[in-house]
Amino acid sequence: MAVSTALGGCQPLQSRGVLSAARFEHGVASGDPGMDSVLLWTRATPPAREFALDLAWELAEDDAFDRVIRRGEVRADAGRDYTVKVEVRDLNPGTEYFYRFAARDSMTAVGRSKTLPAGGVQQVRLAVFSCSNYPAGYFHVYREGSRLANLDAFLHLGDYLYEYGTGGYATENAEQLGRSLSADNAEELYSLADYRKRYALYRTDPDLQAMHAAAPCIAVWDDHEIANDTWLDGAENHSAEEGDFGERKLAALRAWYEWLPVRPPIAEGNEQIYRSFDFADLLSLHMLDTRIIGRDRQLEYRDYVDSATGDMDQDRFRHDLGNPERSLLGASQLAWLGERFAASNARWQLLGQQVLMAKMHLATASVSSPGMEKYLSVAGEEALQLAEAMTLLVEELQYCNLHQRGFMLLTVTPGALEADWLFVDTISERDYQPGGSHRVVIAA
Repeated sequence: MAVSTALGGCQPLQSRGVLSAARFEHGVASGDPGMDSVLLWTRATPPAREFALDLAWELAEDDAFDRVIRRGEVRADAGRDYTVKVEVRDLNPGTEYFYRFAARDSMTAVGRSKTLPAGGVQQVRLAVFSCSNYPAGYFHVYREGSRLANLDAFLHLGDYLYEYGTGGYATENAEQLGRSLSADNAEELYSLADYRKRYALYRTDPDLQAMHAAAPCIAVWDDHEIANDTWLDGAENHSAEEGDFGERKLAALRAWYEWLPVRPPIAEGNEQIYRSFDFADLLSLHMLDTRIIGRDRQLEYRDYVDSATGDMDQDRFRHDLGNPERSLLGASQLAWLGERFAASNARWQLLGQQVLMAKMHLATASVSSPGMEKYLSVAGEEALQLAEAMTLLVEELQYCNLHQRGFMLLTVTPGALEADWLFVDTISERDYQPGGSHRVVIAA
């Protein structure tokens, strides 16, 4: 995937030639920030699919664009589904920038980005999201995140979208909410065209667009960007009758790279997304892939149950559960992570990845995907009582909320890491209110 790189000295936008006619329906985004660079993204809609589009972009020190410091052009075409990425370099560390894209007669909204800091830094603020299911409810959680002040970046830990079709997981209220899947993308996703159309639908959401415009994004994929319970060579939601899993996975990952503001892969088909971000000497953030690059097939209880008697082979289950040959990260990624730990002099080391790191079998807070209250059919006071009971049943669990959707705000300082879980009161109504919060403080 080609990335247009701009190093300065660009001509004014108006003098670089004729721009193409196009619409901007999917917002803007920035991501994978460095100390001296930011990656800018947008997607242009052409008047006809065969058209290549010439677009312009600007980066400024202010949101009014009175102090533009870079200008340039970039071409969008069908080969990348009309998505474009511009990496702007030679910028100042720890600095806020504003950007926008333009076609002949239209312009995007203004986006805000920020480079990573250098030297001594006293605070880093990160908003953390996962599990956003468009048909399941409104993305109010993204809107709340976009309103945070002094945000350095937002992390998306996966399940940016879901692969199911109409009638599949968490789609039962979609029509009532006005969030049905589009008519030409109502089936389960298998092909590159399928995944592209689903991203296009998600990225029309105004709350998701607001979050992307508010801060740079640092993202990894989870399973639903491909298929439920994906592992190295397969997935729970994939059968031989549905075609070759490898082809499906490559199509899904290609669309992910096109539609997310992340640096392109090292080579076509390369699955390596693990990478680090250093926020000066305060925080080293290591984004991992615990899903596909080295993950063995997850254990399933049903594989250990005798279908005739219903008895479980507990000895075999314990053996497989404790098998030291089983892998989650893969040898190469594990070695890389050890090297990153050893090389970092930051006060805090933070892992951003897709799976729980505790002995329990629950899901985490989501943007809109259903929680435990759906599976256990509890609500109101009963849900609150069950949440309190869970902290007694699971030793590592300190706090539990089973009935609200939300996100986590991390505030990192030299002396402490503050984790604030922020909730909304509903995802089933267009109007909503903040729905409370919970804070945990970890001293350095």
